[in-house]
Amino acid sequence: MEEQNATKAGKVFEGIKTSLPKLDIFDPSVFDIKAVIGALTLFGLITYLIFSFYMKKVVSADDFMTDLGISFSDFELPDEVEEYYEAKEKAKNDIMSLKNPLLKRAVEDLVVIMRLQREGPGIINLYKQAMIGEKEWRGFKQAEKIINHEIEQVQAEAELIEPGFGKLIWQRASEIRQALILRRQKLEIEKLQKNE
Repeated sequence: MEEQNATKAGKVFEGIKTSLPKLDIFDPSVFDIKAVIGALTLFGLITYLIFSFYMKKVVSADDFMTDLGISFSDFELPDEVEEYYEAKEKAKNDIMSLKNPLLKRAVEDLVVIMRLQREGPGIINLYKQAMIGEKEWRGFKQAEKIINHEIEQVQAEAELIEPGFGKLIWQRASEIRQALILRRQKLEIEKLQKNE
């Protein structure tokens, strides 16, 4: 019984095999389809290779970021950081005399922090879209690490000067920065009024 079922199944599959048309590689209709598919595949591959080579060359230059003035590859902390450490070296035992140099350092750090906050999302977007290269991306990530370390350092130094000052230093630095901006604007307005 099983042999009869097996032979019936074999005949069914043989019928299917013979009912399919034979595809000849030299048949013009088959040859044309393969040629078109092959040509399109080759064209797509060549286009992709040229585009990726071009993008690597353009993006690896990274000079356009520097030209725009938003490059982080040569990021440095403000000079006030070094000035603070020089003042600290001179002060030795007079810790309270370091409050003003530390505030000055924090005020200048705020400029850098605000720049990173303002430009950071754009840099991340550009990197995700492969519009900036690895060099610039690494520079940005390094700048973030440096400024995060600087924030921690300023807070630690503030705590050494006066317990609890570490929590307040950034607020105080922001107030000082705003006052400086207002003073600068007032002086510019007075200059303009004198010139008129």
